[in-house]
Amino acid sequence: MNSEIIIYIMILYFVIYGIVGLLAARRVRTLEEYAVAGHKMGLIALTGTYFATFISALSFLGGIGGIYRVGISNVVYPIMWATGSAIGPIIALKFRRVPLITPAEFFEKRYGSQYLRILIAAITCVSLIPFFMIQLNALGAVYTLATGRSFAEGVILGGIVVALYTILGGMVAVAWTDVIQGFVLTVGAIMGGVIVYQLCGGLDNIIANAATISTPPEVGMAPTSPGSLIAVASFLTLPWFVAQWFTQAPGTGAHPQYLQRIQAAKDIKLSLRMYIYSWITLAVIYFCFVIIGLGGRVLVPTMPEGFKSDWIFLYIMLRYVHPVIAGAVFAGIIAAAASTLDTQVHLTSVSLSIDVVRGLKREISEKNALLISRALTAVLVAIAIYFSIYPAAEILTLGGYTLGLMGVLYFVPVLLGLYWRRVTAAGVAVGTIVGIIVFVVWQTLWGFSIYGLPPVGIGVMTSLVLTVLVSLFTKPPREDCIKPYFE
Repeated sequence: MNSEIIIYIMILYFVIYGIVGLLAARRVRTLEEYAVAGHKMGLIALTGTYFATFISALSFLGGIGGIYRVGISNVVYPIMWATGSAIGPIIALKFRRVPLITPAEFFEKRYGSQYLRILIAAITCVSLIPFFMIQLNALGAVYTLATGRSFAEGVILGGIVVALYTILGGMVAVAWTDVIQGFVLTVGAIMGGVIVYQLCGGLDNIIANAATISTPPEVGMAPTSPGSLIAVASFLTLPWFVAQWFTQAPGTGAHPQYLQRIQAAKDIKLSLRMYIYSWITLAVIYFCFVIIGLGGRVLVPTMPEGFKSDWIFLYIMLRYVHPVIAGAVFAGIIAAAASTLDTQVHLTSVSLSIDVVRGLKREISEKNALLISRALTAVLVAIAIYFSIYPAAEILTLGGYTLGLMGVLYFVPVLLGLYWRRVTAAGVAVGTIVGIIVFVVWQTLWGFSIYGLPPVGIGVMTSLVLTVLVSLFTKPPREDCIKPYFE
C-alpha cells in the first residue's frame, strides 16, 4: 500500500508535466521560440528554471551521500559551485547584448568563425549526452527504491514524459516544468531537512553525535575516524583546491545551459535578478542537504548491507516517515533529475540541429531546423533510455567530467571574449583543443595520482594560458565582431 501511494504521487507529477508541455506548445511557432523562448522569458520562469537545473538528482544523492561519508568537508564543492555561479552575472552583463539562439552562436558572432562555432557545439553535445544519461539513471534508481518496481520502468516512464513536453514546448515547456520541479524539489529538501533535524533532536545533537562516529559509512568501507565528520579534511591542500576550483567553478559559471537562460530573458536586468533569487533558494537547499547528510549519519551510522551511502536520504524517508510525505520527497528528487535532464536534452538537440546540421547546410529552412530539433530530442532520449537500461561504463564515466569540460569549452572564450578585445579565434581554438588533449592524456597516464590534482582542472588552466598566449601572437578579430560587446 505504501508503494502504491508513492506511485500515485509520482504519476500525478508526471501528468502535470505533460499538461504544461501541451500548453507551452501553443506558444511555440518559431525556431527562436523553441530554442530561447523568443527572448521573452520573465523572472518567475527564469529563476525556476535556473535553480531547478542547478540542483540535479546527483545533488540529492551524491551530494548528500558525500556529506554522509566525509562530513562537512564535502561542502567545499557547493562553495566552488557558488563562486562559479557568481561569475554568471559578470557574463550576463555583456552576453545578452547580442541576441543569440544558441550559446555556441557566440563563437561565430564574437570571433567571426563559423567553423569554431560548429566545433564547440559538436564537442558540447558529445560532452552533455553522458551527463543526462546519468540523470536518467538517477531517476530510475529513485523510482525503483521508492516503489519496488523495475528500474527499466522508471527510466522509460521518466524519459517519455521528459521527451514529450520538451518536444512539444521547447524552452517554454522546459522552463515552466522546471518552475514546478523547482518548487517540488525545494519542498522535498526542506521537508527532509526538518524531518532529520527533528529525529536527531536539533543541530547541537547532530554535531555532538557526528563527532563520536567511528563506524564505516558502508559495509566493507574503512572506519571513519572520530571527529573527522565535523573537521576539515587533510586532502584540502592549496594545489588541490586550485585545481578543483578550475574543475568545478568555470563550468558552473559559463555552462551553456545557463548562457541559454541569459539569452532567454526579456532583458539583462531580469537575467541578473535570476541569479540573485536563485542564490537565496540554493542556499536554503544546500543547508538542508548538510542537515540531511550529517544527521543521516547520526541516525544510520552504517548503511545496511546492499544499500549505498548515496541512498541515505531515500532510506530515511522509507524508514521514518509517512508514505505521503515520502512520496512528496521522492517526487522532489525525481523533479531534480527531470529538471536537469530536460534542460540538457533540449540544449543538445538545439545545438545539434542549429549549430552543427544547419551550420554545415545553411540552406536548411527555419521550419525544417525546428523539426530536426524535435526529432533529435526523441532520438537523444531514446539513446539515453537504452544506455541507462544497458549501461556502458565508459559513457557514464565521461559524464563525471562534463562540468569540467564545459569550463574548457566556454569559460575562457566567453569571459575573455566579453572583456578582452584582443582574444582571437585562433587562441580559442588552440586553447580549447589542447586543453581537452591535456585532460585526456593526464587522465589516462596519471589520473588523480599527482597530489590528487583533477585532470579536468589542469585542462581548464591549460586552456586559459594557451588562449591568452596564442591570442597575443595572432591577428585580432574583425572590428564588427568586437564592437557590439565593447560599445
